[in-house]
Amino acid sequence: MGRPGKSKHQKKERAAARHQAQQDFATVPHSFVFHRGRGGRNLRQLVGDVRKVMEPFTARALKVSRGGP
Repeated sequence: MGRPGKSKHQKKERAAARHQAQQDFATVPHSFVFHRGRGGRNLRQLVGDVRKVMEPFTARALKVSRGGP
């Protein structure tokens, strides 16, 4: 015997909750953390630590390029 399927009510509630969560996440300020200039291992570690502190509203794996505008 199989498990009973989800009712329409459960599907609608889950979809509404997901939509509300996305709207709430979009209105919260987001941030980037990156270094300026040349730095060594300690600066990279500090940048990583600051990103962890500011989660979940910051870019965790931001890649910094040399010639970015």
